[in-house]
Parts: sequence; C-alpha cells; structure tokens
Amino acid sequence: MKLKQQHSMLKSLIFLGFVTALLACSSNSKTYNIEDYGAKGDSLTINTKPIQKAIDNCSKNGGGIVLIKEGVFISGTIILKDNVTLTVEKNAKLVGSSNPQDYQSIDTFVDAVGQQRGTCLIGALKATNIGVSGEGTIDGNGAAFLAKNLSKTKKALGITDNNFGKNRPLFITFC
Repeated sequence: MKLKQQHSMLKSLIFLGFVTALLACSSNSKTYNIEDYGAKGDSLTINTKPIQKAIDNCSKNGGGIVLIKEGVFISGTIILKDNVTLTVEKNAKLVGSSNPQDYQSIDTFVDAVGQQRGTCLIGALKATNIGVSGEGTIDGNGAAFLAKNLSKTKKALGITDNNFGKNRPLFITFC
C-alpha cells in the first residue's frame, strides 16, 4: 500500500510540474499591439513600418504575439522573426498594399513562365518558432495586381516603368 501511495504521489508531482511549466511558458508570452507602434486601422494608411517595428521589438525581447486588433490595416512586406506569432483578431483585417513598390523581394526566383517572383505580404527568412493566427482576415489584395488595375496605379503614381508590378506579391513566403 505504501508503494502505491508513493507512486500516486509521484504521478501527482510530475503532473503538477508539467502544468507549472506550461503556465510559466505561456505567461512569458508578451503581446505587442501594432497600434502602440503607430499603425492605423483606417484602410488608408500604409502600416508596414509600424507593424515591422512591433515584430522586431517582439523578437528582440524574446518573442510573443504581435496583435492586429479591430480595423483595416494596409501593409507592404512584413518579415516575421524568431519567436513571433502574428495574430489577426476577429474584427481586424490585414490588407496588402495596391502599390507594388511597398513590397520587397525576400527570395527572388524565376517562375515557370519566366516571370521574376519573390515579393510577398508576409515573409520569414530562416526564422524559428513563428506563426500566423486569429479569426481575422488577411487579404493579399490580388485584384490590385491585375493589368487593368496596375495601369491605374501607375498613372496615379506617375510611373512610366514598364516593369512596374510585374512581380506580383505572393501571400506568404517562409524561407
């Protein structure tokens, strides 16, 4: 009987240790709200820099959650870094910019039809422990890169370069 009680007690201690470890890990997860870095969910402002600042700060401080709350946030390329989870809440929307100049190439390659590719809305380079979560919407804004819409964007921006917009952004690229 004594051995049985010791075994039961040991199981309880192991379970308690496991739960304590889980709680300790989850309580260290800090949240970085992109609005604290200057992002505006007004569907007009390009928020690439404030979102990237939140990601960089989150990773630099050991990781956590970069939070996109209620609103429509326009962005070019954002690069996830080690230990960062990008979370888009239910009433939030991350939308890709309609301007191809707001994207950067993180892994340039030529596709099967000879077009140069590699730009993306959300990217990561050799990052570990990263994720994208939440009940919100991530809209790559692919319609903006149709030929008829690109010509309007070129005209509005006063761009004459014929290569403008040829590298349509990918949605997510993790390298």
